[in-house]
Formats: sequence, C-alpha cells, structure tokens
Amino acid sequence: MQISHGGQPLVRASSALSALYAANVAAVDAVPTIGLARFAQTGLSLAGVVALIFGLAYLARRFQRTPTGGGLLKIIDGLTLGARERILLIEADGERVVVAVVAGRIETLHVLGRRPESPTSFAANLEALTARTKVQS
Repeated sequence: MQISHGGQPLVRASSALSALYAANVAAVDAVPTIGLARFAQTGLSLAGVVALIFGLAYLARRFQRTPTGGGLLKIIDGLTLGARERILLIEADGERVVVAVVAGRIETLHVLGRRPESPTSFAANLEALTARTKVQS
C-alpha cells in the first residue's frame, strides 16, 4: 500500500529527505578540525591585540596634557600624586595660586601673589652690557 498526497507518493519525498540528510552528514564530516597550532596562533593574536590596546591607553594617559584655557584662569603646571590627587599651579587674574585637587574637593595650599615681571631678553641685556663697555673704553 502506497500513501499518496495530491497524486505524488510520499515514498519519493521520504527518499529525497534521506538523501539530503546523508549529504548534510557528509558535509559535516568534511569540516576540518582545528588543530593545536591554529588555536595557539589565534590565542596569541588575541593577546597581542589586547596588549596593544593597553599599551596605547597607557601612553595616552602618560602623555596627556592638561588644558590651559584661554581666559583669566590658566593652569600653569601640575603634578599627579595618585589616582585622584593632584597639585596644580594656577594663575587667576594675574595671581598665582597652588591648589590641591583631591576626590571631591579643592583646597588652596599657598598664594604666591602676582607673577614676577619677565626679565629682559638676552638681546637687551647684551646690548646694555656692550653699551656700558663702549662708554668705559
């Protein structure tokens, strides 16, 4: 007895499915296995990329420059003491102030006063010295 559906025997469909299953099993068996060398190469490549990311992050943090600002408040210099502690020399409206910046607060350590007048340039000093020397001779 043959069962049919719409005039087509189901036995043909069943044999087609079993052939398809056999082809899939053969394809799965054809997949190459990953050897130890390939696994080690992939692991070392991943470790290299992670090390590169950490190295670039370290360099970016090490050479990070403090923004100086362009207004009345300027950060002249800074010293990092720890993860969240810094000492800054700032200039606010001509006054130089040493402040400590710690987690959650800022404290004034010392007020240095006005910035000293910049000394005359080397060329001006040399000219004054040579003028004095010429007068003496």
